[in-house]
Amino acid sequence: MRSPGSRRWNRPDSSPVLADLLNPRLRPRLRPATQARTKARLAELGAAAKAAGVAELDKVLRQPNVGPFLAAVMDCSPFLRSLILDDPARLAAILASDPAARLKRIAAGT
Repeated sequence: MRSPGSRRWNRPDSSPVLADLLNPRLRPRLRPATQARTKARLAELGAAAKAAGVAELDKVLRQPNVGPFLAAVMDCSPFLRSLILDDPARLAAILASDPAARLKRIAAGT
């Protein structure tokens, strides 16, 4: 597995990924973006991912709750929006990782 900042990574098919775990648990707690703003934010993220060569993100964004959640985050937080757009590969790596393993790696590095 490559580092989160790398453009491509491999993961075992049996490990859970954050996007799959989040999708059924996401409940709107942020002010939901309007349909037009959601579409605009997802288009913006899609364009950034395409420019960075991160095709894997497209599949994640099509999940029923993940795309709108990320659009709401981007709409409500300019800081997080800039982090997401500046490095879509990092977002894809985070969403494709096993959350328990990722937390263990982060804790081990502190």
